[in-house]
Amino acid sequence: MPQHHRSAQRRSLLRPWIGWGLLCWALTSGSALAQEDVLGRSLEDLQSGNAVAAYERLQVLEARHAGDPDFDFLLGISALASGRGTEAIFALERVLAMRPDDVNARVAMGRAHLALQETESARREFQTAQALDGSPRTQAAVQRYLTAVDQIEAASRFAARIYMEFGLGYDTNVNSASRADQVAIPALGGVNFNLSNTAQARDDAFVHIAGGLNFRTRLSARSSLTGGIGFTQRFLSKETEYETTVMDASLGLSHARTADTFGANLQVSLIQVNDDDYAQGYRDSVGSTLYWLHNLSGSTQLSSYYQYAWLSYPNQEARDADRHVVGAALGTGFDIGLSGFLSAYLGREETHDPEFRRLGHDPVGVRVGGDYPFSQHLSGFANASYEFRTYRAEDPLFLYTRRDHQYGAALGFNYLLQEKGWRLVPQLSYLRVHSNIPINQYERLQVQLVMRGDF
Repeated sequence: MPQHHRSAQRRSLLRPWIGWGLLCWALTSGSALAQEDVLGRSLEDLQSGNAVAAYERLQVLEARHAGDPDFDFLLGISALASGRGTEAIFALERVLAMRPDDVNARVAMGRAHLALQETESARREFQTAQALDGSPRTQAAVQRYLTAVDQIEAASRFAARIYMEFGLGYDTNVNSASRADQVAIPALGGVNFNLSNTAQARDDAFVHIAGGLNFRTRLSARSSLTGGIGFTQRFLSKETEYETTVMDASLGLSHARTADTFGANLQVSLIQVNDDDYAQGYRDSVGSTLYWLHNLSGSTQLSSYYQYAWLSYPNQEARDADRHVVGAALGTGFDIGLSGFLSAYLGREETHDPEFRRLGHDPVGVRVGGDYPFSQHLSGFANASYEFRTYRAEDPLFLYTRRDHQYGAALGFNYLLQEKGWRLVPQLSYLRVHSNIPINQYERLQVQLVMRGDF
């Protein structure tokens, strides 16, 4: 079952019982807090469907009233209804610590775990609620939740997705080369040397195809095995020696807790260039990534990672290197539909051969981006990046250590077609590298139209 169908099904199962739980709370609460104007307005907001306003109003009072089970129940329900499953669990845990036999709180806690895909914990809470209250209404309500748990577990036990891409476009610099036709060499007294055609920027039209398979299978209620294989092929109309083929594969494990997910992935990547000089392959890479994701709220996530890669250049062994990168990112969504991210990283790439230390470098970078839905079928995205690279030794021809500033930006749109799974993606990307070594300076502009299908 597609993910969006499962999400819609969960919402349709859970929404009718919010009002029932609130009514039970309002009728049974005898606390003076229930008379406070703030709580009264929050209850009205929830009953009218404005859960975000209710949560924000109650959250301001949390430090003062946390521990009062009536307040915590209302806070937990509003957090859950506004998509903040983790905050709902924290509030409802305080309710159950004071009232372990509170059926409404048990059901709400089960719903919070269900919203976070923690089906084992959700089932336990629902079964406890059934044991506490044998009334037909409670039994019927909870049984619907248990049925939803069964359906979600069955649908999410194994999932696989195939994707395909077909695109065409134009690239102003297919070989990422300088536009200069000659360069002065300081080590040779500043004599100017003419650059060959292959060392100068070449532009061309291209056709792009890609495809692959990604899968996810659950090993337990909290652990999953993920993996995938994919390929990308670029064909050029004139500069065929710069055509590239990329093949990659990955396999990983992840383990989820209430607000955290920990994982590790193994990755293999092979890059081929259609040039006789790279008959044995351009670059091979084998590596691993360790990561941690933390849900700060229902719409905000913090992540961090460490990545290692062993890089091998079959026809340029001097470039073989070990690459280490650590980074962190923050992603969030806003009520207007806009979502965005900010990330930063730093690394170290060191060549295996100490005589070619100058080819290794230390990158530091930052990325920012976001997307916005204009309508049901159309959304736009944009991102920008900056990376500074300091190389590890003096260049013997230019007599100083290389330093690069790299700037990148992209802008595009996603248009969902009527045909299920297909979308059109027109996009524009720009890359510029400014270097203190002239032959390493270049800029590149690409425009392309891609049709992508996900099934």
